Amino acid sequence: LGALTPVPSLVVAVLAAEARGAVVTSQRSVTRRAAVEATAAVVALPGVAVFYAGAAFEPASSRKDVPGWYLGNDIAEAAEIVEAVLIGPPLAHTHESLTHA
Repeated sequence: LGALTPVPSLVVAVLAAEARGAVVTSQRSVTRRAAVEATAAVVALPGVAVFYAGAAFEPASSRKDVPGWYLGNDIAEAAEIVEAVLIGPPLAHTHESLTHA
C-alpha cells in the first residue's frame, strides 16, 4: 500500500489478504503519529504481527510504547526479524510481548 494509507484501509487489506504480518514505515517525523496509529490497529488483529521501520523511528525515544517489532535500517536484518517472528510460535497479544526496540 502507498504512503499515507488510511488506517481502516490498511486493516481491510490485512484482513482480505489473510496476512500474518504487516510492515508500517514512516520516513518523516510528521507521519510518525499516523504510523503508530496504524501499528496499534494492526496489532489488535488476532494472529497478525506488526513490524515498523523508517527514519522517523531511528531514535530510540521514538520507539517507546510503539507496538510491534522495530526492523532497524538494515534490510537483511529486517528480513531475518520478520522471518523469525512469522515462523515462530503463535503471537501472544500483550503490550510487553509486542514492544520490541
